[in-house]
Amino acid sequence: MQTLKNFIIVLKGRNRRNEIKAIKVDEVWIQKPLEVREAVVNYFRSHVSSTWDQPKLDGVNFARLEEVENILMVAPFSLLEIEAVVLKSEGNKSLGPDGFNFAFIKAFWYLLKGNIRLMFDQFHGNEVLPKSFLSYFVALIPKIDKLKDYRPNSLLGCLYKVTGKCWLRGWGVDGECGF
Repeated sequence: MQTLKNFIIVLKGRNRRNEIKAIKVDEVWIQKPLEVREAVVNYFRSHVSSTWDQPKLDGVNFARLEEVENILMVAPFSLLEIEAVVLKSEGNKSLGPDGFNFAFIKAFWYLLKGNIRLMFDQFHGNEVLPKSFLSYFVALIPKIDKLKDYRPNSLLGCLYKVTGKCWLRGWGVDGECGF
């Protein structure tokens, strides 16, 4: 019972530290929670709305894959490929929305590899990712006290990252690539 109380205390403290209590907009401090929320929503809505004409790709000649390259692109991932991606991934980054990071996946790879392999096989057979992969959180990371200095950061789960990294390796791209 004491452990639960400690957990609740830590959780409440974290929520207080992460709360935006006031924000400066046009040299005016806003402190009421509803007004802070409205300012944040309006700011990011204006920055993500698209008003420019998107370029057209008419007349662009794209390189084509040879038949052998096409077969390699659609081949299922081997357990060795998946394991190489997991073991190469940096493990000590913050937890994703699923509550795990790569340190956990690496530590329990011997238990998880069968289920992760099954997920990849189902993806290859059904050509559909699990719906949970489409869920992610966007957190605002404060840089200083002005709203324009907050940076949105997308938090994705480990299995989504493993899948993306395997695809990139299949295309000959190696490295962290923002994951």
